[in-house]
Amino acid sequence: MRVLANVHIEPGNGMDVANARLIAAAPDLVDALRVAYSDIRRLPGYTIDMLGRIEAAIARATGDAQS
Repeated sequence: MRVLANVHIEPGNGMDVANARLIAAAPDLVDALRVAYSDIRRLPGYTIDMLGRIEAAIARATGDAQS
């Protein structure tokens, strides 16, 4: 196992705390997007734009995004 990132939090800096929470929640957020993607595809009236935005977000989060 390797260290991927260190998050240094300055006491009293709300932005540092918010960033640390977002990083910690990232795997759960990606899982939730995958479930939402699957569910949205089954809905009548979904748009390709909806799915494209979810696909792009998942790709960025997992490192599969095109540069």
